Amino acid sequence: MPIKIKISLTIYIIIIAISVMFYEKLLGQPELIYTLIFVTTLMIIGIWIFPEVVTKKLLQGLRKIKKKKKKVIINKLISNILAKKILKFIYFVNFQFFQTRN
Repeated sequence: MPIKIKISLTIYIIIIAISVMFYEKLLGQPELIYTLIFVTTLMIIGIWIFPEVVTKKLLQGLRKIKKKKKKVIINKLISNILAKKILKFIYFVNFQFFQTRN
């Protein structure tokens, strides 16, 4: 997970936890604040320590995308090279044609 998303999730979790603590302090059970602090801490630690789950399907999909991109790049390179060779050939033929006419 990108760092920007981790930071925004952490800030979001802290804001929600503070608002729930405030609500529990005023209108609810203040004893639950300690449980909320514990759960919030676990959530933030979990976001930063544990890696994102990647399935085999996702990995295969990423590999296919990379292969397709490589094929597209190779095809573009080949078409550019062929286009240059064809243009050189046309130029050469025209040059030879005009030299023989003079």
